[in-house]
Amino acid sequence: MIIDVFTHVYPKPYLSALPASARDRGLEAYLDYVPAFTDAASRIQVMDRQGIQFQVLTLGYPPALENLNDATAIQIARLANDGIAEFVQAFPDRFIGAATLPLNTPAEALAELKRCQRELGLHAIQIFTNVNGRPLDWEGLIPIYAIAADEQIPILLHPINAHVSYNWIGDHKLDRLFGWPFETSLALSRLVFGGILERFPTLKIIAHHAGSMISFYQDRIFSYAHPDSPLLSLSEKNRVSETVIAMFKMFYVDTVQAWKPALQCASEFFGPGHVVYGSDFPWGPEGGKRYIKDSLAAVEALDVTPEERRRILADNARALFGVASPC
Repeated sequence: MIIDVFTHVYPKPYLSALPASARDRGLEAYLDYVPAFTDAASRIQVMDRQGIQFQVLTLGYPPALENLNDATAIQIARLANDGIAEFVQAFPDRFIGAATLPLNTPAEALAELKRCQRELGLHAIQIFTNVNGRPLDWEGLIPIYAIAADEQIPILLHPINAHVSYNWIGDHKLDRLFGWPFETSLALSRLVFGGILERFPTLKIIAHHAGSMISFYQDRIFSYAHPDSPLLSLSEKNRVSETVIAMFKMFYVDTVQAWKPALQCASEFFGPGHVVYGSDFPWGPEGGKRYIKDSLAAVEALDVTPEERRRILADNARALFGVASPC
């Protein structure tokens, strides 16, 4: 069994309902060439050819909700979640749905999460690396974290563009090429240093792109977070210790970094028990099929035991998402 924990969809009712100010015409034109973004049967065909049993479905980027007024964002989130639920209900033995929440309005986000659980059968959450510029230790997110921790709902963390940046960062798509890994690293750091993991140690957060910069910069994290570091103020010294590295290791990361040395680094830092297979499908060349093949090849090349490889490909995700063992 192979479970792909990070794939993307654009439900057609969601796309149709977006106001003009939030639409990306270039993206929508691209979707016409990749039917798997909007059509469940097309996805199943690719999954069958690549040996993927389950996909976790998340609403694709860009997160249009942050560009809408609150009332419209709530409405659009509901349509997005209804659309993802239709995929899941049509193929419950192939898809797991993740809810998208209007996080700018915490009370409505909480209500939508409960609706997704009780009415739609969506038992995961996708959040982004900032909430309209607010960091992920923002107090407005605490009720979401509390429910996710208490009910063991996996949270999938996807990067978005930073709100403060150079005015040229979008040139050559540098905002996505290197800005997104930086955003992910900032977000994970706020969850650690902002006390969220300490407050909710049972949170299950899956970071996209193999956790970005965290594993590569382990020594730098240690240097800055060590209680004896001259780089920390006295107040900060009371909040961090050598165990900060252990807290970063609490995150799960996907395999959307299909280069063996980079993925090996992530596997050694987070541990094979905290790496889950993900492909970013259907993004990428060949309508996403290339990303699936490349990420599977990278996992196959890892210096891990056969048991650890099985954990990465399926067993870790089965535990996170409550998928029954194959007969």
